[in-house]
Amino acid sequence: MSDLVKREEVQKPAVSYPAFEAETRFDLARLLRRLLRRKYEALIVALLVVIPAAISTYLATPLYRSTLILQIDPVPVRVLPYQDVATSETSGNYELYMRTQDEILKSPTLMSRVATRLAEQGVQPNDLKNGYGVQRIASSQLVTLSFSDPNPEVAAKTVNTFAEEYIKLNFEAKQEMVEKAKAFLSRELRELKQKAEASERELVQYAQSTGLNLQPGQVDLVQNRLAFVSTQLSSLETELLAAKFRRDGLRAVTPEHLPQELLTKEISELNNRLIQLEQQRTALLTKFDENWPEVIRNKEETELVKQQLKREQEKALQQVRQQAELEYSAIEGRYKALSQALKEQEDLVHRLNQASIQFNVLKREVDTNQQLYDGLMERFKQANITAGTEFGNLHVVTPGKPAAKPYYPNVAWNLALASLLGLALGLSFAVARDYWDDSITSLEEAEHFISLPALGFVPRSEQIGAGFNELKQLPEKTSETSGETVSGLAIQHNGNSKNGSGLPPAVNEAFRTICASILLSSSDTVPRTILVCSAEPGEGKTTLVAHLGRALAASRASTVLLEFDLRRPTLMRQLGLKNGSSRGLSTFLAGHTSPKEFPAVYRTGIDNLFAIEAGPKPPNPLALLRSERLDELLKTLRSHFKFVIVDSPPLLTVADARVLSRKVEGVVLVIRAGKTSQKRIKQARNQLESAGAKILGMVLNGTDKAADSYYYYDERYYTS
Repeated sequence: MSDLVKREEVQKPAVSYPAFEAETRFDLARLLRRLLRRKYEALIVALLVVIPAAISTYLATPLYRSTLILQIDPVPVRVLPYQDVATSETSGNYELYMRTQDEILKSPTLMSRVATRLAEQGVQPNDLKNGYGVQRIASSQLVTLSFSDPNPEVAAKTVNTFAEEYIKLNFEAKQEMVEKAKAFLSRELRELKQKAEASERELVQYAQSTGLNLQPGQVDLVQNRLAFVSTQLSSLETELLAAKFRRDGLRAVTPEHLPQELLTKEISELNNRLIQLEQQRTALLTKFDENWPEVIRNKEETELVKQQLKREQEKALQQVRQQAELEYSAIEGRYKALSQALKEQEDLVHRLNQASIQFNVLKREVDTNQQLYDGLMERFKQANITAGTEFGNLHVVTPGKPAAKPYYPNVAWNLALASLLGLALGLSFAVARDYWDDSITSLEEAEHFISLPALGFVPRSEQIGAGFNELKQLPEKTSETSGETVSGLAIQHNGNSKNGSGLPPAVNEAFRTICASILLSSSDTVPRTILVCSAEPGEGKTTLVAHLGRALAASRASTVLLEFDLRRPTLMRQLGLKNGSSRGLSTFLAGHTSPKEFPAVYRTGIDNLFAIEAGPKPPNPLALLRSERLDELLKTLRSHFKFVIVDSPPLLTVADARVLSRKVEGVVLVIRAGKTSQKRIKQARNQLESAGAKILGMVLNGTDKAADSYYYYDERYYTS
């Protein structure tokens, strides 16, 4: 190894990228794409609902429904202006009356009557209770009666029987009520007649025994006088209250706070004089102090005026209080006299009323008994007249007829409802699955959530995983060698092989687009040593390495593929050769060969495309990646090949990819559409950033045209 250049690893600065962005808005287009991707799951859920519904619909026994329309008038039509005694008090409340009729139509009594009558006629309905239905038509007096039965004739007969028995039941109830009312009126008339006759006899006997003969208008005259005295007394009582209020109010007044109407001429003059003195004193104090003679004289005169003013105020207040007392005493005397007169008049009225009260009581009793007797007699006669009224408020508008087609099951309705329900459940299931699925499904989502440059995508195709032509090992010395041999590394180009891959044109264009994006990912230099890695196994990184190498080789750029997944190598199998050569990468990195003996290079069936296998599986692959031979190998390969593409293990499984990412010029992160979660992608990206790797971008593998149709090419463009 002395001829190998030894160099220390240079710490590479970490490359920072924008942080992950959270979804903060509702994206209808994204939701539709993800639902379309789960269309088969939604369809299966919908079929699980539709198929049982269709089976149960076609296996169900057909039922025929017969419908009858019944009109219920709250008040029957009357020929005479008499009210029927059987009329309910609730008939004025239409809604309450109709609710009552609804319950009668559903009552067990009516059901029992119908069952008995049908049994007498030899008709046997399938299910009398569950087949019968009552429905009131809104904003009308119509009620719909219906019955369902496998036999349409039985259904029509049964529903008509319900209507007939309901009308009979209503009529019988009215007749029973009329008979009870007539019996009650007859009994009450006999008792009332006897009571009226007895009250008349008592009135005559009282008049004869007392000899009472009241003059017309006598009671009214006495009562008018009483009313006049009472009115005068009320007026005088008002005056008395006013006088008392004035007297009590004057008692509370102080001399210093006399009302304006109590101020006399003397009080007004003294007030004016007092104001003048105070003004003079104010003017003097502006020039002299308190001990000045004129100020002292002003003060003494002011005190004298105040005393005179107080005496005048007390004098005026005393006079007013005396006058108020005299007025109150005079009104009080008149009030007592008038109260005595009112009492005497009330005694007179009482004595007069006492004399005639018993007579009036007996007279009213006679009149009341006579009125009650006349009213009951009239009602009794009306009951006899209206007793013959039949079916006055119940009419069959449309009788029940046999149905021509089954009512149940409704095939079209059931299938439509099941389809709608199944579709709703299927979409709900798809939405729920999509809600819990945080995997990336489209290139647009990858750019949004990862915030890394999008190098391209790989469409889903069964032909992508097919192997290439078998490989041939390059000999170290051959007459066909157009290159040179350096330190045991033989480079040879085969110009006779074919480049056809058999992939669809759109898939080929996708790989070419990824290659172009990689070459344009750096503004200063084109990355020549490229590491292709993924977050987890099974995301298609190895297949992508093989096809990227083919696409680069097709552009006449010599490309070599390194199978650095030392634990589970699959690249050589993709290329058509089994791994196991003794001159693989693991053997070279472990130092089991001479420094000049580099790993064996294999040429593929594609021009300018070469590969180096992993070699035997080592016990500690991570330790081999830290070997100095790896740097020398990459340097040598870079000097003889245009591009070096490295296939590495998954990032989150082992640490090999992190070590390799520091030794290459760029890293490509592979994401599996519909599989790789956002969380795992974030972890993989963070590991690459912490290792100081230069991430060129990401590739979305296995996309579906329905999920990412915006980025798809039209295949007809490439086949036309």
